[in-house]
Amino acid sequence: FTTQINVYYVVSIDELANGYSVQVFPNPTSGSFTLSVQSTQSRNIAYRITDTSGRTVLASQLSTVANDFKEKLDITTLAAGVYFVETQLGDISKTIRLIKM
Repeated sequence: FTTQINVYYVVSIDELANGYSVQVFPNPTSGSFTLSVQSTQSRNIAYRITDTSGRTVLASQLSTVANDFKEKLDITTLAAGVYFVETQLGDISKTIRLIKM
């Protein structure tokens, strides 16, 4: 008796067309998490974290970043709740919902 397991990685059409993908992990987080951006080109990158009222709680503008960018971020001083991590590469932006426990 043999069992075969197929594992597939799903990439959205939006990610392929825009040339970059974003991940935030772990999510939910207790305060420390990694922001990972993969791009097909070197570009300027900016990110910001906002709360549910739209107030910016953390932001950074970086110079040109090569294909893979990872940064460990710390929001341990913020209250538990829902936050939004927005990344901007050139004129394209993506937003991921982040839950802080």
